Amino acid sequence: MTEGHPLSPGIGVHPNLLPPGTEVNGFRLVRHLVSGGYGSVWLVESILHPGRLYALKFSLYPPGTPRQADERAVREVRLLLQAAHPNVVRVVAHGRWEDPETGLHYVVLEWVEGSTLLTWARQHNPSLRHLVRLFQKVVRALQAAHEAGVMHRDVKPDNVLVREVDSEPFLVDFGAGNAEGSPSLTQEGLPPGTPDFRSPEALSFSLRADGTPYSFQPADDWYAVGVMLYLLLTEVLPFPARLGGVDFKQWVVWRRPVPPRLLNPRVPGALSRVVMRLLAKEPGSRPKDGYALCEALEKALTEGDWDAPVYAPREPRPLEKATTQAPTPGDGPAAEDPETQIKHLIRQEQGEEVARREAVARRRDELLPAQPGVWRPALRRATASAVLLSALVAIGGAAWSWLSTAPLSLLSSEPATTLPSPPAEAPDTPPTVSPQSPAAPQPPLLKAPTAPPPTLVSTDASPLKEDSTVKTSQRPRAGQAAATTPSRSVSKSVRNTLCAAGVAATAAGCPSAPVRPDVKECPLVATESMQRLKIMPSVEVGVLIDASSGYIDDPTFRAGPIVSTVDDSGHPAVPEDSLLFGEVLPSGGEFFYIRYRELQAPDKPRVPICAVVRQTNETGIEKQPGSTADAFKVDGNKGVARFVYTFAE
Repeated sequence: MTEGHPLSPGIGVHPNLLPPGTEVNGFRLVRHLVSGGYGSVWLVESILHPGRLYALKFSLYPPGTPRQADERAVREVRLLLQAAHPNVVRVVAHGRWEDPETGLHYVVLEWVEGSTLLTWARQHNPSLRHLVRLFQKVVRALQAAHEAGVMHRDVKPDNVLVREVDSEPFLVDFGAGNAEGSPSLTQEGLPPGTPDFRSPEALSFSLRADGTPYSFQPADDWYAVGVMLYLLLTEVLPFPARLGGVDFKQWVVWRRPVPPRLLNPRVPGALSRVVMRLLAKEPGSRPKDGYALCEALEKALTEGDWDAPVYAPREPRPLEKATTQAPTPGDGPAAEDPETQIKHLIRQEQGEEVARREAVARRRDELLPAQPGVWRPALRRATASAVLLSALVAIGGAAWSWLSTAPLSLLSSEPATTLPSPPAEAPDTPPTVSPQSPAAPQPPLLKAPTAPPPTLVSTDASPLKEDSTVKTSQRPRAGQAAATTPSRSVSKSVRNTLCAAGVAATAAGCPSAPVRPDVKECPLVATESMQRLKIMPSVEVGVLIDASSGYIDDPTFRAGPIVSTVDDSGHPAVPEDSLLFGEVLPSGGEFFYIRYRELQAPDKPRVPICAVVRQTNETGIEKQPGSTADAFKVDGNKGVARFVYTFAE
């Protein structure tokens, strides 16, 4: 049954409902394939060359109708022609039907007999090497489009088709794309696209909602490429789409994703790091173009096992275990007819795949809250300005305190008379005055300001009371010198005030920051858990201290939650790829410390434990030059986790 298509005077039937066999300007409709918000796609055959198959895409809206769908359809043809590449789907013909001026726009494209990229990967479970080689072709196609001034703006696995006969990929659907110099069809906000693949900067822009159109950049496409690769390797998106709306946008903008290797241990560390670079919050931290990305992927191919399949192979199930009835709690006798056997095999495989994806999604959701947050540039600049202002206020307060206690002779532009220290055996005895320098009356002291100094917060989160600030000292008795020289007084005052403001260096240490954390006994539930797992004190395993950073040379740690991954172990209860959940503890000395309180082995629930980290013979991790009060630079991300019954670093 057909119905009218009231939006167009040139066609009486909606494109989805046209009968097969309908002729469209030299092509015959064979069967309807798919439709979306802007287009309807048919498989067609050339009338002049029977047997030659193509894909014909109708626009659903004629000229002059809302949503600018017709303009987008015309622009897509122009973009496809402009971005021509062996791995970009080829344009065969285009026009309007049925009326050449007011009819629906259509474009005929080469036919790719196959499936979308993610479906292909799940069906074939290729080796990691095969997947990366195929992926590099998509990257080169997108780079060629960028060089031609075309941005896709909707990169995702559904828009990459893989030809079944030779596994050749094709980038398709430029309907949301744009070209340099073309007028924008989006008057405000973000252009059409898929929210799960939008970049942090695009979503951050949408949160501001200032009424201007977003300026899409190549870095946005490369972020979407990162999401696509992440999805291929893990079968889940970096962030749960079910959050929706503002919550989802804020997760993308502010939170780092879980590294792919933690969700799929088959992913080599080098490849996991490439994906994390693509998903960097800062556009400048991503690969600058397709050449840099292909080079990074090529370099990654030299590390790890690349000939293993992407996903864990399904465990073979004996045919005698196949059920013959509709799904039941148990297994029955083997099916005898092939049709029933095939149905059960398909149902079994689909069930295993769904269970696998659900397990990965649960693991992602468990690890995601422990991933470090990210400060956007504007906030970092504002915070840096606030810290600098606090430092200036602190220095000014310390200087004023000294000025209020210093003799006027020390502040004069004239050379000051050296004041000798009082004798140790008679501190109250006035110093001897030289006959050549007759004693002069003591000048009056400068008065302290009447307004109280601002309240400062110390590094141990305890606000300083008013009576703990530097106060105006009493006038010394005639002829008495200060016990501490002014230079020393200033140095100590400034140092303490800077520590309270949170801007002093860590190595010298603020008085309120402990050099070592307090000794604590391991909770009973943790010691019992370790005994049950036969993990005795002094058992050690090698770890990547920050699981999200990989094998990098100079990571930076901050106080707060941390997740480490075991990469070298000889203990059966703590195998490789186990996760250790803990906390980075601040300290004012040369070392900082990490205490772990939970262990999660692969495919096992979390259990309570107690462990600490060391990098050398010393318990703890040595701070490297460049560390600050809350950011600790480290020489390498490798360490040793030692299980303990007492936290006694």
